Amino acid sequence: MNVKKEQHMIVSELEEFHFQALQGMYFNNIKKMNGYLLLSSNYITDNYWNYAAKIDQNFDDIWSDIVSEMNSINRTPTIYITPTSFCFNKKLPLKKIYKDAWLVWDTSNIIQIVEDSSVDIMFQQSPVNIEFEKQFVEIFKQAYGGSSDDDPYGQLPSTYTHALSNGLNMELMHSEYEFTHILLMKDKIPVSIATGIISKKKKICGIYNVGTNPQYRKSGFGTRATLSIVQKCLSEGIDSVFLNTEYSSGVHQWYEKMGFRTAFVGTCYGVNHEK
Repeated sequence: MNVKKEQHMIVSELEEFHFQALQGMYFNNIKKMNGYLLLSSNYITDNYWNYAAKIDQNFDDIWSDIVSEMNSINRTPTIYITPTSFCFNKKLPLKKIYKDAWLVWDTSNIIQIVEDSSVDIMFQQSPVNIEFEKQFVEIFKQAYGGSSDDDPYGQLPSTYTHALSNGLNMELMHSEYEFTHILLMKDKIPVSIATGIISKKKKICGIYNVGTNPQYRKSGFGTRATLSIVQKCLSEGIDSVFLNTEYSSGVHQWYEKMGFRTAFVGTCYGVNHEK
């Protein structure tokens, strides 16, 4: 198998996992259209969770349909382009909105977690108990509150915590996926979180919701929470572990230093009203 074809398979596999595993949390709908997939959230209205993806036809021929479909659900017409997407005409009235780095764990790395008797890690699977949910959501709000220049997404709207709570509480929609949530405590104070979604059938794990209370950053807590999921996956024979974040951000660099490598880039394009 040539390198290009192998990369195409990896990209397609991770995209498919991402779109399916997050149904019921950040995505709520996935619709197979003629030439693309339409993904949307019932709660979040921004273009991080509402777009057309996996475009496999000439973009010029389906753009009007994408506009119509997304307008019908009261979402801004947006497309998400990865190396698996059919080439599109950049002369259309579209502008780049954001770029994602998709990173995979480099299995040649040795995980080193420094032991600290003052740190406890709590693991719970969906649906979690009420106290765990309360603490998890609170750290999420602090971590994504936009209080620091290190936050690549700024302050997230309350619809994100609504979607997160649904994911924490839902009975598993697919028997294929196992949701494991981590709450890291320092001296019994919640400081960091992460979620690992595992498919033992596909032997893939996606890491989401990584966040640390800004007051406790740069102390290794986020690294420990993330690596705890990686360690769990590797111990269960799952060696394909991935995550994504804003391309070329401080967080992107942090993940690379941790032991992840950038596998590919996804780019979001939306309507350019200036043209």
